[in-house]
Amino acid sequence: MAIEQPAYFGTLLLLEDLGLKALQIPTDPAEGLLLASLDEAIQRHRPAAVLASPTVQNPLGASMPVTRKQELVALIERAGIPLIEDDVYGDLAGEGQRPPACKAFDQSGSVIYCSSLSKTLAPGWRIGWVAAGRYHTQVLQARMAGDWAGAPLLEAAASNILASGDYDRHLRRLKFRISEGVQAVIARVKASFPQGTRVTVPTAGFLLWIELPHPLNSLVVHRRALALGIGVSPGLLFSPGAEFQNFLRLNCANEPSSTLLNAVEKIGALCHELAGQRK
Repeated sequence: MAIEQPAYFGTLLLLEDLGLKALQIPTDPAEGLLLASLDEAIQRHRPAAVLASPTVQNPLGASMPVTRKQELVALIERAGIPLIEDDVYGDLAGEGQRPPACKAFDQSGSVIYCSSLSKTLAPGWRIGWVAAGRYHTQVLQARMAGDWAGAPLLEAAASNILASGDYDRHLRRLKFRISEGVQAVIARVKASFPQGTRVTVPTAGFLLWIELPHPLNSLVVHRRALALGIGVSPGLLFSPGAEFQNFLRLNCANEPSSTLLNAVEKIGALCHELAGQRK
């Protein structure tokens, strides 16, 4: 399975559970999945499918430009393999109308589109959907073989919200609040972390991918922060190998309260301490 590098750790765990090998494709913070690298990997390794988040990738927050999404769809169609498009963060993109998904350019049914309301409306609802194109029968069979039970009351509530227009108004407020929070955390990281720290500014969404200066190890930072009651995700989680040891991911989904910003400062102080630089 060809996936992005870095990749969401939940994806890596899922592939491991299924006994599938992860073929990681370099992903650029500005351009998303590097298509030349993907094309080469497909020709050399013939993966069964490509699994990617072309809009607001986790953890980079990268979004592919529309032309590159079109090129990605054309590439997988030529290769004769499906693209599993994970678009759970897609509704958080765009200041006005959200950018189109790869599925919008799918003429052959090669894109298996997956999305959800868990990142935008109600995380606890766990409601999602799949538009599987020509793989509809296989996806339906897999669904029936697994957990067939649904949540009809929650699904009806979600349907009413989507139909009423309230969801669009909610999204506008949510994206504004998230943007404010992300900018506040970025400013606090720049003020609190050691010199040489680099922050990948996401195109949208609430995740920050941070590169710490060498020789800092984000797993050590994670463990020390956890002892203070602060959760950060070390970079090692986002690759099946030993990459990204000096990277970490911060979640900025919550409002930028003094508690949150103080926690960011404490992480920065930890990094200074571990790097031997006292602030």
